[in-house]
Amino acid sequence: DIGFFITVFFLAAWYATVNLKTEALITIYSEISDYRLLYATTLLPPLFCSLCYCILVALIEGIVGCCREQGTSDAGGAASSTSATRVWEDRFPLAFSALAVIVMDIAEAVGALWLFY
Repeated sequence: DIGFFITVFFLAAWYATVNLKTEALITIYSEISDYRLLYATTLLPPLFCSLCYCILVALIEGIVGCCREQGTSDAGGAASSTSATRVWEDRFPLAFSALAVIVMDIAEAVGALWLFY
């Protein structure tokens, strides 16, 4: 698919452009002593907190999540035990997780940029 290659090309061009601008910033403002921190905050997207949150929620749902057996009923109305499947009952709300991830990404980006202002 050509769309994939175009996307990779634009991401590589964006990464190279940000890298060149970071090098120019370090060259112009030579009083920046910890330039490795500047590289890390500009080239890495703010996804560490949200990644940890998603992993933690998935682990908690897997360990603590309530599950029940659900079987298909035959003609008499009785549930057959041979075709029972596990169904999750109480899952973590997806809308809340989406908002939590957005808030964590914004907080991480502001926290990374706070060092430079």
